[in-house]
Amino acid sequence: MDSTADYELYSRRSALKLQGRFAEAIPIQQQILESAQQTGHVVDVSNAWNMLSHLFQQNGQLAEAEEAARHALTTYANGIQPQVETLATYEMKLAMILAEQRRYKEAVHFGELALEHFSPFHDPEDDFLKARASDLEMMKRHCDRLNDAAT
Repeated sequence: MDSTADYELYSRRSALKLQGRFAEAIPIQQQILESAQQTGHVVDVSNAWNMLSHLFQQNGQLAEAEEAARHALTTYANGIQPQVETLATYEMKLAMILAEQRRYKEAVHFGELALEHFSPFHDPEDDFLKARASDLEMMKRHCDRLNDAAT
């Protein structure tokens, strides 16, 4: 796919996303993903998977969102010299999707990894890191409640 065609796909996808028309944006994002996979550029492929996970999540397709988020994380983590902060972004995305599915134990695991990876880039602690820590604490509280209910 040439850069003009790619640009048109990105533009259409972005417009639909802004309009909240996620179901219509998904097949376009899948075309973007296919194009990225043809290039083999790890960052482009990871980003395409990540955006696909976002669109699925916004469309309420959580199983598909999780699968795409796992592909984004795995693709990026297995790439050459992944940037830790980007890795943390993918980890937190997966954690949020898992939490939305009420799979808090798994969510906490990925949330903790994300927070650990984000921390060096947000020292001293800034609003971004505080917000991620708050997200993680929410996941932990839900996990604790489920554990308490089970006993």
